[in-house]
Amino acid sequence: MDRDGPLNPPLDPPPHLSSGEVTTALVHLYRAETTRANSWRQRLDTTTNWAVVTTGVAISFALGGPESERHGVLVLMSILVTFFLLLEARRYRHYDIWETRVHLLDSHFFAPLLEPDGPAPSPTWRGLLAADLRRPQYHISFGEALGWRLRRNYVWLYVTHLITWFTKVAIHPQAIASLEEFVARAALGPVPGWLMLLVGVLFNGSLVVVALLTARLHTASGEIATPRATREKIQRSTTGDLAPAPDDGTR
Repeated sequence: MDRDGPLNPPLDPPPHLSSGEVTTALVHLYRAETTRANSWRQRLDTTTNWAVVTTGVAISFALGGPESERHGVLVLMSILVTFFLLLEARRYRHYDIWETRVHLLDSHFFAPLLEPDGPAPSPTWRGLLAADLRRPQYHISFGEALGWRLRRNYVWLYVTHLITWFTKVAIHPQAIASLEEFVARAALGPVPGWLMLLVGVLFNGSLVVVALLTARLHTASGEIATPRATREKIQRSTTGDLAPAPDDGTR
């Protein structure tokens, strides 16, 4: 402490802001939230691009020669793509934070500005936004983010892997003549073919289970969300409950 008082005296309470100042502040906040959302959107696209490119490389290698053992690279690629899926689910949870705030400002701030005589915004939206800014929380669970990205992007990559694997085993080094020959060709090194098929069924079956179990979760905003859904999502995150609320038909 110096002679004039504390080095960091408490700040005076902010004066009452005019509507123009509040509008200006919200516009700047909107620009910041949009920039953050776009930044995480680009990271999501980058992760998906990695998965697509590596899938293409694996398919080219597997089908580029008659050696039957090349189907093993497709197995490894499925594991690598699963890693990308987990990474993308984590990134999607971050993206959803900023995207949800943008949705809230779109529907409760900019829409009434453009149509003053339209439906009145919810009186609680500013409090929800303030609470979310004070204590940022994930708005969706990791399981929902995982299922969302799996159903919309990665399911097509896994289907491509599966079709390519079956094709590779069936045609190289020559077309199969029986089911027993297919099972024998499915072997990978010391792992017998029947075990490889069993592992494939369990792996792909687990993906189907994840996709089905998370299909009932609908709090992920994607690109479009109703004003009511956006408010409920923020409300649940502030209370620590990420489970979706039942839809009563209201907006």
